[in-house]
Amino acid sequence: MEVQRLCSVLDRHLEKNTYMCGDQYTIADMACLPWFDLLRKKGYHHKDGVKTKDFLNIAQYKNVNRWADMLCQRPEVERGMLVCRGHPKPWLNPKDTRFTHLKDKHSNL
Repeated sequence: MEVQRLCSVLDRHLEKNTYMCGDQYTIADMACLPWFDLLRKKGYHHKDGVKTKDFLNIAQYKNVNRWADMLCQRPEVERGMLVCRGHPKPWLNPKDTRFTHLKDKHSNL
């Protein structure tokens, strides 16, 4: 399946590179991470009933998992992923203390 091919290509690429475009974190990393993170956490269900976990062993892609783990540790990425999950700026809610570690001097946006 195509998703297996894409994961294999990414894994081979990240074997020799820290980020998608070499040694610098770029928009390419920002664009690809949510897709791969969805695969490894929730997966998806095709309309014909096939589930990602039925045909894809995501753990075999060691380099892509290393890359995703590294990116997910960045506070900016964690914040961005929260917003993508429907939690618009939860660190600004003074009653919600789960995300106070994400608040910084620039979070007044």
